[in-house]
Amino acid sequence: PGMAIRLTASPDNHVAVSNLVLRAVNDGDVARVPDLRLAPGDRVLVNGPSGSGKSCLLRAIAGIWRFGEGTVSRPPDLRV
Repeated sequence: PGMAIRLTASPDNHVAVSNLVLRAVNDGDVARVPDLRLAPGDRVLVNGPSGSGKSCLLRAIAGIWRFGEGTVSRPPDLRV
């Protein structure tokens, strides 16, 4: 409780997720995301049932979902 996802600038233009736990507004865990690293131009399929945290993951990468813990590193001008 009280922790927020930390956003950092990527030094190498990659998107990286480390030790990410996504939480709902009411503090319940939504998803745990393994370490992930995407280079510019990489494509990834985010798949799962409704409520599994797909949208929360994309929002966390975009910097608009801060509920949870872990680190998201991304280029400062990233558009998600």
